Amino acid sequence: MDELQPLRPDTYVSLVVQKLWENLPSVLWGGLLFSLCCLPAFALFAVGWLAPTVVVGALTIAPAWAALLAYERTLFLDDQGKTNIFLHALRTYWRRSALLGGLAVFPLLMTLTTLPLLTQADVPLLVWIGLGADFFGMALMAALLLYAFPLLVHTDQGVRVLLRDALILTSRQPFNTVGLLGMGILFGFAVGYFSLGLLFLLPAIYGMFVVANCLLVLGEK
Repeated sequence: MDELQPLRPDTYVSLVVQKLWENLPSVLWGGLLFSLCCLPAFALFAVGWLAPTVVVGALTIAPAWAALLAYERTLFLDDQGKTNIFLHALRTYWRRSALLGGLAVFPLLMTLTTLPLLTQADVPLLVWIGLGADFFGMALMAALLLYAFPLLVHTDQGVRVLLRDALILTSRQPFNTVGLLGMGILFGFAVGYFSLGLLFLLPAIYGMFVVANCLLVLGEK
């Protein structure tokens, strides 16, 4: 990377955009590989099987996300994005990334269980409290996984260490965390309201921001 423009909070966005532009074909290829891995969960979602979608997603989407981050990390560090990097990461990190994804399964399933109760004419207070707890659990897990996955491909540590370090970084970098979570929510709305075809592009773009943020907060660049 150009030594005159190191990765700093004030250069973060411009450098990520630059890397995305310089490596656009490789980024698109990484997005395609990620999307192919997500097909089983997407098929279940398409037929309305939401609970199986969540479980299968932990076993397929989570490892694919770790593989995409490993692939894009090489792009950000001025290396070539090769398919074997994605495939090697998919094999190497599958178990740990599936465990990380599995941590998000419980609050998601609890939310799916609670939401139908809102159709009642008189919703009990306990239901609202439970729904609030579910959303809090999902937000907390999203924040932790925002750091745990890039830390996995960066440090190759165990799940317990990854979660500990992710908690530390989440508490130390609240603005980065909220900003990336907000970007993820906006991308999700874009997919839902505009086109499912954005799933081939937006995860890869988001992944580059996540990778760069991890390198930024660790002070590696």
